[in-house]
Formats: sequence, C-alpha cells, structure tokens
Amino acid sequence: MKHVIALVLGMIVGAVLFALALIYNPLSSDTKLSPLSVTDAEVISLSYTAVPSENLVYTNDGESLQQPHPAKVPQLWEPAVRLTSATVAVMHDARGTPAGIGVKLASRSESTALLRGDAIFDSAWYIYLPEDGSLFIGQYENHWDFLRKVKGSSLIPK
Repeated sequence: MKHVIALVLGMIVGAVLFALALIYNPLSSDTKLSPLSVTDAEVISLSYTAVPSENLVYTNDGESLQQPHPAKVPQLWEPAVRLTSATVAVMHDARGTPAGIGVKLASRSESTALLRGDAIFDSAWYIYLPEDGSLFIGQYENHWDFLRKVKGSSLIPK
C-alpha cells in the first residue's frame, strides 16, 4: 500500500512541476527589454540617403522611374536580377559623419499583392565599417504607403 501512495504522490508532484515549468518557462516568454540596452555592448545607429542620385552608385534595369547613377554604370538586364536595384551608399553615424559603405540589393518580393496593399521588397545589405568590421542584414520592406503618396504613379490603380 505504501508503494501505491508513493506512486500517486509522485505522479501528482510531477504533474504540478510539469505545469509550473510550462507556465513559467523563461525560454518562451517575450522579452520586454532588449539585451543591448542593459549591456556594455556598443550600439551603432546608421543612416543613408534614399535619393538615388545622391548615392555613390545606383543601378536597376533602366526602365524604372529612377535612372541609374552615374550615367555609365551598367544596368541589370540579366534575367536573374532584372527586377532588382543595387545601391552603394555612404553610411552616416548618429552625428552625421561618414562611418562606412553600404551595398543594398533590393528585389520585388513574390509576396507582393497590390490589391491587398502589399508592395513588398526583400533587401540584402552588406555594410562595411572600417573601424568596426562588416555585417550582413536581411530587410523586409513594405513600400505601399510610399507608392500611394506618389502622385501620377502608374503602379497604383486609381
């Protein structure tokens, strides 16, 4: 009889511990505070100009509203990159001083659906900061609000 009581008590204690582990699991909770904000790690804020003519190099297929810059830069006519734009920009830090060079490749995403209000672009950044090293960033952008505000745009039905 004492073995049965020990078995039942063990099962109850195990079930309670299992339920507590599910409820108070630290690995599944949403972090409210970024680990970068409470560490001594350096946080870098970078910006660039989105105006193609103000960047070092901008190119696309040559049929877009924005023409490649400078004028002699090759256009992207190959089938694999035909709907892609490439930008080489000077990256500025929070004080506005040049901090490095960024190369951005942006393509229209397959998940773009203009009727739903999704003008999705997938971008890949390679950023080189001479003092800090380099990094690679994947970016997901929705340009719908920008396209709606462009007057006379032939991309958006009226």
